[in-house]
Amino acid sequence: MFKLFPTMGYVVDNRVVAVTDIFRKIKLSSFATNELALVDYTIEAGQTPEEVADILYDDPKLFWTILVINDIVDPYNEWYYSPEDLELLVEQKYGAGNSGNTHHWITLDNPLVCVEYDSAKLAAGEIKEVSHLEHEQYENDVRQNISVVNPKFIQDFIVEFRRLIDE
Repeated sequence: MFKLFPTMGYVVDNRVVAVTDIFRKIKLSSFATNELALVDYTIEAGQTPEEVADILYDDPKLFWTILVINDIVDPYNEWYYSPEDLELLVEQKYGAGNSGNTHHWITLDNPLVCVEYDSAKLAAGEIKEVSHLEHEQYENDVRQNISVVNPKFIQDFIVEFRRLIDE
């Protein structure tokens, strides 16, 4: 993927060295807004971006297209976790035996609204506790459904990406 990126001069030990410009950000608006160019994909537990690319495009090296379309910079932390990996993440992040502890409180009428603990509202059933594991499961569920370039248009996408990256 990075061989497509331009290089830039970077000063190291008083000399200029050519390095890959990994900070080059491009907008693929023609693909991101074209419903025909993108299709929905549900990641299965344990699937890697390379495996998804192999399934869709018969080429695991095209994994980068999936990352670009979904604006994933860190596939280790922004990709869908298997249930086993999610449990390990929760244990690593919150400590062993803490997965059931309170992460935050939510209102029942809108579970996306975090609120402070209130014993009266809890007793009245207006708020609910969300554990560390439940919070991470929700975040992980969001990552499971992604958009991918329709296999019919993958070569067009690559051409457009190369054109934009060179601008």
